[in-house]
Amino acid sequence: GRLFYGCQLSGPNCCQFFKWADQCTSNCEVNAAPGIVLQSPDSVDTFFRSKGVVFYCDCELVRNGASFKNGAKKGKKTFKKRWQNHRPDYGIDKHSLHLKLRKKQGSSSYSKGDLWVIAKDFEFAPQRSFLAKSCFFGPSSSGEIEISAINGYSESNWPSGMNVHAILVCNACSELSYIDMLKSPSVSAHTVPILPHLLNRQPVSTVPQCSITGSFRAPLQQQPSTVQLSVSWDEVEQLLCGLIDKYRLNKDQQEALMKCARMVCSSAGEESVCVQLIQGVFGAGKSFLLAVTVIFLIQLFELDESVSSRFNK
Repeated sequence: GRLFYGCQLSGPNCCQFFKWADQCTSNCEVNAAPGIVLQSPDSVDTFFRSKGVVFYCDCELVRNGASFKNGAKKGKKTFKKRWQNHRPDYGIDKHSLHLKLRKKQGSSSYSKGDLWVIAKDFEFAPQRSFLAKSCFFGPSSSGEIEISAINGYSESNWPSGMNVHAILVCNACSELSYIDMLKSPSVSAHTVPILPHLLNRQPVSTVPQCSITGSFRAPLQQQPSTVQLSVSWDEVEQLLCGLIDKYRLNKDQQEALMKCARMVCSSAGEESVCVQLIQGVFGAGKSFLLAVTVIFLIQLFELDESVSSRFNK
């Protein structure tokens, strides 16, 4: 627990300065502040993790690292042939990139779609680092994680066997899937007509009209229907309360169901919407809410038919 002054640099740049803090008088001119000396990779990892940064010091960047295509041992032909049948890219990928961790954590600490920032030094300057994502769920038995570069990587600047440092930022599996889906050639304004509205938040009048073959027309390509239901809003609210109590919807599900109800039947003075976007994590109850919405629409239209027939009589 005794404080001291030491050089803040490491490696060959360190000047090896050391002095106990209690031996310095008021006339001593010392530029360094008292602190800890990070002398080993483990101490560096521990220091950064205490600050909330999942840091991995002294990792190794390996190209064409341990994998099934070149990791099978002699005499394991049956095992290799089995993996050839289950993995179409077996033995084809010659540019696979692996991050070999000096010390790996438990398997629950890693997942597919983890974002990694890999740098050549501790400064993590943009020109000396690149962004990557993990391709599989966790490292291998040898501590290697197969990664795929996202930005800032080139083979000429990052040779195999290079010593690097890495930061595990977060898991972005869902976000990366959305980006890949939007980049897919099958997804465009013609195949998904409401996509420009969802991305740009443009009003109905400013959304470009897409020429689409077929009978389908996007909700934004036409004004909301002016057909009014015979059911009053009080009856709709009573129907909604019954479904909310019956299926025990949470607060967010209740709000979403109420907005969906206003799409077909709005109260006086309220403007109905034509598009309602529902999003949430896995297990949030999106599919369950969709089923309840279908039940609500069926009961609503049945109630409207009964009310209309009663008025016609």
